[in-house]
Order: sequence, then C-alpha cells, then structure tokens
Amino acid sequence: MWKHKKWSFKTTWHDNLLNMPLPTPNKGETKDTFISRCIETEIMSIDFPNLTQRIAVCVSQFDNKPTSKTKTK
Repeated sequence: MWKHKKWSFKTTWHDNLLNMPLPTPNKGETKDTFISRCIETEIMSIDFPNLTQRIAVCVSQFDNKPTSKTKTK
C-alpha cells in the first residue's frame, strides 16, 4: 500500500510489470538467441499473449537496437 497525504492506492505485481521496459539485446547476442530469450519473458507474455505478436515485437526490438558507431576522421 502506497500512502501520501492526500492519496493512497494499492499496487499489484501487474502494476509493477507495466512499468518494466521491453527486453533489449545484449552486446554480441545473435538475433535468434535474443528472440528466443525475449519471447519467454514474463512482461512479453503478459503484454503480448499471442506468440506471433511477441515474435514481431522481439524482431523489431532487435532490428532497432542502438548501435555504437565510431566516428572516423
């Protein structure tokens, strides 16, 4: 139970999951390995109950991962 002078509300485990970010690829992780790991996470299973949708989101997460580009002179 969270309390404030004016408000109070009860948080649930699902409320906490809603604030969790989507999985991101680890450095050096292959696409297949990341997608396998990504589709099995609890947050993905709750937010995207359909397996095809989870796979699509995980592929998008992998394809849009930040890249570290070094500037050359």
